[in-house]
Amino acid sequence: MLRNITIALGTGFIGSIANVVAIYLINPLQGLSQPDHIFIYKQVFWGGLWALLYCLPFLKQRWFIKGIAVGFIASLCTFFVFQTIPVTPINIIKALMVNIVAWGGCSSFLFYKATMSDNTL
Repeated sequence: MLRNITIALGTGFIGSIANVVAIYLINPLQGLSQPDHIFIYKQVFWGGLWALLYCLPFLKQRWFIKGIAVGFIASLCTFFVFQTIPVTPINIIKALMVNIVAWGGCSSFLFYKATMSDNTL
């Protein structure tokens, strides 16, 4: 179990870097500024914590569905619990893209590969 927790944190951190890169690419399209170092630190921290949900024993063989589910939960919490982003259609689309596709896809794939194989990616 400790091994899975460590892997989940690591894959969450890596997935957060994919999340930040996606935001870095999307923000100029909206005319927004680029992410600063404080934003990046927060994304990496929360990405690791959200990835701990991968340790729960559901959908073990369906890494893409697990990534979508956890990314969707993170998006909902961003809007309705933490309320860090105003709820607008463009923000909803952007959050779903970066949380589900970039972070969820990357981190859940890496978690699946790291836990289901013989320690080789």
